Amino acid sequence: MSSQLDLSFATSAYHEILILLQRGLPRTNRRLWYRAKDLESMIRERCLPSLPERFLSRALQSNQSNKSFLGVNRYQNKFWYCLEYDSSIPFDSPKDQILERVAMRTRGLNSELEKAFPDVPSDQFAGVEFYHLKEYRTSIHSDSGTTSAPGADRPRTGGQAARSPPPQPKSTNTPAVPTLCPPCAPAPVTPDNKPNGTRWKNGYKSELPLPKPGRPVGLAITSIGKISEAIKIAEEHAQQCYWKAPLEMTKIEKTGFETTETYGCVLCKKDYIIKSGPSHSGAKKKRGGQTSEISKILSHSSHASAVTPQQLQELCDQAGIVRPSNSTIGEMMKRRKKAVKWVANEQLRKNRLAHNAVIKERHGSDVNVVFKDSDGIEHILCCGPVSSDGGGETRAYNHHITGHQHVTVIYSCLIDAPLGMRHHQLSCYPCARTLTQLIASGKRAKDITEDDLRHEGQCNRNTKHSPAVAEEYAMEDLAEYLLIDPETGKMRPDDEAILAEYVVADGDTKGPKRFINKQAEIVPAFDNRAMHIPDIGHFIKCISGGLHKLAQQNSYLRGVNLLEAARIKTICSDVSGVLRWYGLKLKELSISKEPSDKAKLDEYRKEALARIKNIIPHHCGDHTNCSTNDCTMLKLERHVVCKFRAENSDSKLTRSEILDKHRGDITKAYVETSRFNGKVMSMGKSGQETCYKEISKRLDESNIDRVAATMTSNGCENFFGMLSKYSHGKRIFWGQSDSWEIFQFLVAGKKSDDHFEDAVQAYDGIVSSAVRDVNLARQVRKKQRDRLRQQTDAYKQRRKVRQYAKIKDVVKNKSASARHRSNKLSPKDSCTSQKPKVQKQSTRKRKPRCKNCQLAHSGPCIEPSYPESKKKKTTKKEKDEMEDLEEMYNVLYGN
Repeated sequence: MSSQLDLSFATSAYHEILILLQRGLPRTNRRLWYRAKDLESMIRERCLPSLPERFLSRALQSNQSNKSFLGVNRYQNKFWYCLEYDSSIPFDSPKDQILERVAMRTRGLNSELEKAFPDVPSDQFAGVEFYHLKEYRTSIHSDSGTTSAPGADRPRTGGQAARSPPPQPKSTNTPAVPTLCPPCAPAPVTPDNKPNGTRWKNGYKSELPLPKPGRPVGLAITSIGKISEAIKIAEEHAQQCYWKAPLEMTKIEKTGFETTETYGCVLCKKDYIIKSGPSHSGAKKKRGGQTSEISKILSHSSHASAVTPQQLQELCDQAGIVRPSNSTIGEMMKRRKKAVKWVANEQLRKNRLAHNAVIKERHGSDVNVVFKDSDGIEHILCCGPVSSDGGGETRAYNHHITGHQHVTVIYSCLIDAPLGMRHHQLSCYPCARTLTQLIASGKRAKDITEDDLRHEGQCNRNTKHSPAVAEEYAMEDLAEYLLIDPETGKMRPDDEAILAEYVVADGDTKGPKRFINKQAEIVPAFDNRAMHIPDIGHFIKCISGGLHKLAQQNSYLRGVNLLEAARIKTICSDVSGVLRWYGLKLKELSISKEPSDKAKLDEYRKEALARIKNIIPHHCGDHTNCSTNDCTMLKLERHVVCKFRAENSDSKLTRSEILDKHRGDITKAYVETSRFNGKVMSMGKSGQETCYKEISKRLDESNIDRVAATMTSNGCENFFGMLSKYSHGKRIFWGQSDSWEIFQFLVAGKKSDDHFEDAVQAYDGIVSSAVRDVNLARQVRKKQRDRLRQQTDAYKQRRKVRQYAKIKDVVKNKSASARHRSNKLSPKDSCTSQKPKVQKQSTRKRKPRCKNCQLAHSGPCIEPSYPESKKKKTTKKEKDEMEDLEEMYNVLYGN
């Protein structure tokens, strides 16, 4: 074998290493059977010290173009390879070869190498040109220990050779510098399994392989203008370099999402550095290495667009984008959380100031409350309407709230922005890990106390109340939080303290009552002044649920032309329309101070109650007591009478006679213009009274004024809608850290200001780019157009039609055989294709089984009376296990 191997025609690293094996081994050795790990150990020790694990195994398995000389066999569940295989080489049993391999391993790898390469001295592999395996070699000389010049192992082009100075004669005492250096010890591995990595302040700075033809290194996110910067560097070097040599890339390093490329000149020995990300601007300089600007931008933008750290990691890995380690991304997210929390608290303070400013602008001093606090300081506070609602981290079905976190939000009904939040969390992953360790050590769950669960770092548990009951306690805390600063323990400034005159809530808990009582306790002068206002949407939904339940429990009220889903929807819509009409009248007369306005208000109240009472008879076809504003039939009758009298002024027919004469035309017009095509409910007086009682027990003269305010807590509902977007609903579990709490602050800020994200990034020293400003401005304009479009009558009409179509589809599919149902497919069903069996109709009824003898017979049982079977008693061991489980749950999540 010659001292130089020609590998210039190799097309890949796999192809190159197989050619090296075939031509580097003597022919006698190539005709033996080897295992892949034996060959790989030999190659790694001899000339490729940085070869990855199982690299040769993948080369042998994936290289399809070398099957002509590669033999494969299997013995003792291991694959054996022959590098020069033909039919004369048997593989009956490689026992002798196995023994020979064992003997070679006992003598050491050096002996094996000497036997495998007897004709090649140990220093001859330095001259082998590995173009594709070059990255697995080292760049340190074994003799001198100096680093080779950049680009010394790359072939020069004709232009480079012409511009290069003539080579200097080599000294006899100086060893020759080979193209590839002899093998040495593998490169040291840093902690966290990062080769050639140096610990940085916010991650690892690691070196990337240089680009090669046909094999890209990867992708890197770069800022606009870096190409121009590189061109300037090339021009500067061309002017300063005496030999006019080109720049060549000598090193690529990554720090987080940023790459640093080093370009050097072999002749003038100058290096130039180009970073892919933008330069630091606006951030305070700290000691040590700084987080790259592009890493901060990506960590902020991913969190602001509801991308989880795991998704960001997977996206970068799939696309081949350089990124920080998982722990570094976690540290960046901690920094992001701190920024969001601080900026959101500042935004909530601004919202409270704006809320009070609107109250003073609209009502002046009419809503002021004057009192003295416990320190004797006089305060003048203004009161206004707020709304509240609570929700858990997971979706609640039928009021069955699960999970381990809960948040209650107070919203302003005047500026449509949050004023305060209270977060409850039961779970904490360090606490759970500590509990597991204690139980594994032999400690019983009932003996573990809260002191035993103390751990280092932040504990995310802040309450003992479960999410099912947390809203009422949170409302008490928020009533105090809006008046008293928790940091100082004193009253907030008068222009920031929130005093709620009306608390709009859905009424599923007693939280509003606790809120009002707590604020009256802090401000005694505000006693008997605050009021709970039902949310109009939930109130109408409550009536709808009552009518649905009524139809479900009474068969004579459900069916075609009775209490159908679409009919109930229309009835609730009519009730809502009357309430909104009365609410406008109530608002007009409440502002006026005329003495006669009270009498007018009483008349409007009676009219509204009468119109609501007549809604059910109207849907049953009885228009006797209908109002002209509500009934299409009365409008058509009045139109027909007026038209007839205008055309026949000398006619003496009465109104009833005119209507009887044109009854057919009126009915035809009513079918074309009315809802349900003129169809009415087939319900008697008794059924009508039953339906009206379902409405009147929720709405009567005692509460119609509060309901008619038609105030809503939709702002809170929108808050939770956006929160589910960022927390991905119940799909991703955020219950073991403070991530869900940070999303609450993020949503509170974004619901208050469309440019909230600008303040968060400015807090971390990030300067917004022009491209980002243009795109965000476009998004804000689109949101404003959508809000205006949703307020138009055409949009509301389309939405109403879509809702009715949805209701009809639900009713149509409710009885379909293919409708989705839980546990519809039996787990024992094999789902194989079989011919359907024809079932014979039974001619006789099946006799019931006797409860005594469990047999089917007629007449009294002739068997003696047997004792009834008793349930199996729970053993003491099972009781102890259940008690331990309950104790573990109580320790973690409270009683």
